[in-house]
Amino acid sequence: MGRKTYSAEAKSSRSVAVGQVGIVAAAVGYLLLGAPAFGQIALYPLSHDAARDLPVVMLEDGRRLVARTAIAEGFVVEGARPDVLDLLLRRGILALGVPASGCAGATDAE
Repeated sequence: MGRKTYSAEAKSSRSVAVGQVGIVAAAVGYLLLGAPAFGQIALYPLSHDAARDLPVVMLEDGRRLVARTAIAEGFVVEGARPDVLDLLLRRGILALGVPASGCAGATDAE
């Protein structure tokens, strides 16, 4: 039985195509789930340290607490979006956009 061999050019072309598909998928995901510059944002801590820092992040820069999310330890805040990469990489908190209809399953925080 013969083995198929692929040229280096074909492998390189395939790698570029896979990379492009990945970039497009990430961009679409960010457009769908990315936090707006101002509005409602869901904040989720990804570690115990992040959960400890979350109250400070929630209320800095004039943001106000709107509700708890249906997912444990998450909160919806309203206000200016924090620097998403800094928040994720330095503090371990994930910021996601909340649909205009609100957060399904959210309970009143007050």
